Amino acid sequence: MPTLRLAAQLLLLGATVSAETPPSLYNYVSCISHSLMTTPSEESFLQQLERQASLQAQLERKRFFPRQLDPLTAIVGKNAWQVLAACSLLTALLLEVV
Repeated sequence: MPTLRLAAQLLLLGATVSAETPPSLYNYVSCISHSLMTTPSEESFLQQLERQASLQAQLERKRFFPRQLDPLTAIVGKNAWQVLAACSLLTALLLEVV
């Protein structure tokens, strides 16, 4: 999607269109050009962008897990399905035993 967005922006800026341009790009460009006519001013966009950046900064400062668990969370993140399968297997075994 980012490449489609970039290509659409290039088309809006007046880049040449070739026969290889996908038809979905034309739909995207028409939606963008329509939304550009109805978007708020550039200053309000920058204020909104600044507000989102401050929210992102707050999210980066607050940690859900302590730093000591970073290796464990990395393993869980990389092997999510395996961790889920192992947890469900352990839960099923515990329910059978109890």
